[in-house]
Amino acid sequence: MSCHRPKLSFSLFISILAVSHFAGAQPSGTKLPPDRQEAAWTVEVLTLAKELKLTDEQTAKVAIAYKYHRKTFQEAVLKSVGKNPNDRTAAIQEITDLRYREVSEFELFLKSVLAEAEVKTAIASLGTFNGQWDNMVDVILGFKLDEQKQDDAMRLIKPYIEASSKAQDKAAEDMDIEALRSQMQKLKQKLEADLAPILSPAQMDEWKVKTAARRLTAAAPVTGAPQAAPPGEPKPPADPPKGSK
Repeated sequence: MSCHRPKLSFSLFISILAVSHFAGAQPSGTKLPPDRQEAAWTVEVLTLAKELKLTDEQTAKVAIAYKYHRKTFQEAVLKSVGKNPNDRTAAIQEITDLRYREVSEFELFLKSVLAEAEVKTAIASLGTFNGQWDNMVDVILGFKLDEQKQDDAMRLIKPYIEASSKAQDKAAEDMDIEALRSQMQKLKQKLEADLAPILSPAQMDEWKVKTAARRLTAAAPVTGAPQAAPPGEPKPPADPPKGSK
């Protein structure tokens, strides 16, 4: 598998990274409503599909599998919360393992519908299961831009998510939280400079408020992982290949 299993070095640092990775989306720590979350996931897949020039059939299969594994991961995290209330390391390790399992199975599914190079590209973004991406996409959708501007904005956000996820992985290996803060700030500043020609001044002000990153501190709770799962049981992808649920 090309997806990376984060190494648990010590509980505090991984707690910080886990909360940043899974919940860095919303300043308030709240979760998007199910319909807006579903819309964000759809756009994330469509952004990738346009980049890779996927067929409609490939895009549909990827979207079904992506949403299924995102929902399955969310529900599994919710079930795990509270199992280890006095052991932060164990709680974060469980979340890490759950994500690794779902991303691995999602990647296996992708190998049945995409070429090897396309799978690698897809996992670099979709495989992050990144709540911050969901939130950023949701904010852009809320602006109701014309199709070209919206597509341009989504194309800028995707590499930001890929780069920020890599920065978090590297910070986990180096155990350097200050370097992570600095790198994340630089990445966000570049993204906003790139978005400036697309958004109006008022929209940019709103963007900055709604996408403000949480400060990476030891006070961030383990429950910063997804706060609520969509109602109902997730349905597996139609005719899933071996390795997918």
